[in-house]
Amino acid sequence: MLVTALRVFLTSVTAFLVAFYTVIAYFAFGKKGQTHKCSEFTEKASVIIPAYNEEGVVDNLLRDLTRSNPPVSEVIVLDDHSTDSTSEIARRMNVAAIRNDSRLGKAATLNKGAEIAKEDIIIIFDADNRPQEDCIGHLARHFDSENTGIVTGATKILPDGFVSRLAALEFDLCFYLFHPFSSRFGFFPIVHGAYFAIRRQLAHFDIDALTEDFDISVTTASKGYRIDFEPDAVSYVSAAPSLSLFKAQRERWVRGAVQASLKHKGFSKQLFRHIGFLGLFLTALGYVLPLVWAATLAFLAICYFLSEFLLLYTAILAITVYTVIVFLCNHQAGSPMRNILALPFLGYFYFFFVVWYFIKAVVLEYSGAEAKFSKIPHRLSLTNVGKQT
Repeated sequence: MLVTALRVFLTSVTAFLVAFYTVIAYFAFGKKGQTHKCSEFTEKASVIIPAYNEEGVVDNLLRDLTRSNPPVSEVIVLDDHSTDSTSEIARRMNVAAIRNDSRLGKAATLNKGAEIAKEDIIIIFDADNRPQEDCIGHLARHFDSENTGIVTGATKILPDGFVSRLAALEFDLCFYLFHPFSSRFGFFPIVHGAYFAIRRQLAHFDIDALTEDFDISVTTASKGYRIDFEPDAVSYVSAAPSLSLFKAQRERWVRGAVQASLKHKGFSKQLFRHIGFLGLFLTALGYVLPLVWAATLAFLAICYFLSEFLLLYTAILAITVYTVIVFLCNHQAGSPMRNILALPFLGYFYFFFVVWYFIKAVVLEYSGAEAKFSKIPHRLSLTNVGKQT
């Protein structure tokens, strides 16, 4: 009886996951329904760039911004007490450069920039961004609606070796699978801090937040403002330069998400009024398809060795569906097909590390342990990318 119940349970869970991701893929890749209608660009925008030791990349971003169509009203580089020539490079390129007298951190630097910026719409770029020419226009035109608080676009990864393929596949799943689905149905999209647009009156970042982008997402949505996703706003960023730094970056993201969730207790009920925590769980589940893929593959192997053929065939079907969805997502993003080969590595990275990072983050947050993470250095942004479509 117990064995039969376990078979039914595992089959049901697998069937639910297959159905869940199939529905997401159908609406993400299928015929687009009625979406938010945006006017042409009417709002002027200020661009602020928080930077710490970014002399190797900031000049490329500033050149890209000079080619922005439509042009930006002002560009401010906020140098967080760099030890390199970040400020000097910005001044040589005829943009405002403000250097902090001491290291304040990204959130405090962003707050300072929001006070200085003269326009009501602020667009924040990390210094390693390579935005397409029309990126800012696509972001800013959403603000014809007073209910829009933040607009985030599609972030792509500059090609630069194996780690960049892992990051590219991860980002493609985020920005071309779950974000379009969540945006279409008014779910809660998480802002990716590499770049986004925000109303000036909302641009107050918690200096104690480990991931200021997740925190501002929760804060803004909790105030009743909409967070829009604009797939035509595209910018390229660099991946972490090594696997160890890639792991450290993901650990910080997980810790920051847990920190913000515990800080804003009850926010799931505000954002998902009818289903509460279930909505938050489904949102999180949407981002971890690589983990589900890896877990299902392990489940398949176990079923084979135990000669559980019904469960084995169910797992094979699930793996096939997940792989096809990843393939379609990669195609939708216009990424090289070789990136698909990174799926097993990304899946088992999630399976072994991200799950551990989540458990570790919950324990450390409840114990009050201080989170300490170093800045991820950026490699020199490639000059022949960022204009791709």
